[in-house]
Amino acid sequence: MKNYRRFCAVLIGAVFFIAAIFKLIDPVGAELVVTDYLSFLHLYFLWPLSKPIAVGMALLEALVGAALLTGLWRKAAAIASGVLTVVFTALTVAIWISPQVMECGCFGEVIHLSEQQTVIKNGVLCALWLIAFLPFRDFGEPRKPKYAAFSLTMLSVGFLTVYSLLRLPIVDYTPFKPGIEIQQSLLTDLEKAPLLSFSDAEGDYPYELACGPHVMVVSVYAPDRFDEADWVRTDAFIQRLEEGGFFPLLLLSGNESTVRDAGTPEWILPRAYYSDQRELMTLNRSNGGATYIAEGQIICKRAASALPEAERLSSFRRSDPTGLMIEESSRGRVRLQAFLLYAFAVMLLI
Repeated sequence: MKNYRRFCAVLIGAVFFIAAIFKLIDPVGAELVVTDYLSFLHLYFLWPLSKPIAVGMALLEALVGAALLTGLWRKAAAIASGVLTVVFTALTVAIWISPQVMECGCFGEVIHLSEQQTVIKNGVLCALWLIAFLPFRDFGEPRKPKYAAFSLTMLSVGFLTVYSLLRLPIVDYTPFKPGIEIQQSLLTDLEKAPLLSFSDAEGDYPYELACGPHVMVVSVYAPDRFDEADWVRTDAFIQRLEEGGFFPLLLLSGNESTVRDAGTPEWILPRAYYSDQRELMTLNRSNGGATYIAEGQIICKRAASALPEAERLSSFRRSDPTGLMIEESSRGRVRLQAFLLYAFAVMLLI
């Protein structure tokens, strides 16, 4: 019987840990999910804290999942996982019976579940919890090496979180992921392609600008967070793009009036086009990020903290766009798979 209980606890821990990692590789996406939940609960005053809440909750899920997988602090992990499961289940049921339509975001952008599927998933977790921890006694004792396994795992999670906060997701699962052709570039099957919508100051939509051979979209989804130094750096990057033979497309969220109110310098506005904030956050998770598009196909992305220098831009121009896209995408997937394999090997085999 103890083996069955332990097996169910490990299954719960695996779900918690994987869900946490899928959110931690994409903190901006997790921020959007938390913002949706805060809106559903009418807690609008907490919007500025959406990202800290998202990252904090994901780290808590990772910690609880790792504790369940390694078998440490079993009583505390049982209580924590039970509370989280009940809270998540109550929220998903409330959303399910409400007229509002929204995804749970349990696994970030990686796995999309409908409201009904989320309720079923949480119901299964509740059943597993009952099998694993009732009667609420005789939890057993962990082996001492498990403390080292837990520490190594959480240290790795910490490094992954810091990397994700400073850079882009190591794997992109958004509708604008590399390899996707934006809708404006297609003549048929438009409904399967995401639309990158933007306009100029007069309200016209020059979509053809995004479909050239070497287009670099510089997207700023929160102009109010930019200071003078950020705008100078962005302008220098745009000049570098022009010198390197790229067509720079500067997209700002909002419209000319809201962008001015956000403190955007007048000298940058002649270069600017305007788009929806959530769309720009989906296009590139970095505020001030760069997205390389060739003939309407998204090739690769860079964070604001890692804008390519002239030499790297030159290599982009020389490279076959499709080959570059495959190389960049494959590297990220291998890294994520290696991280998950390492984490589970450490937690279950040490």
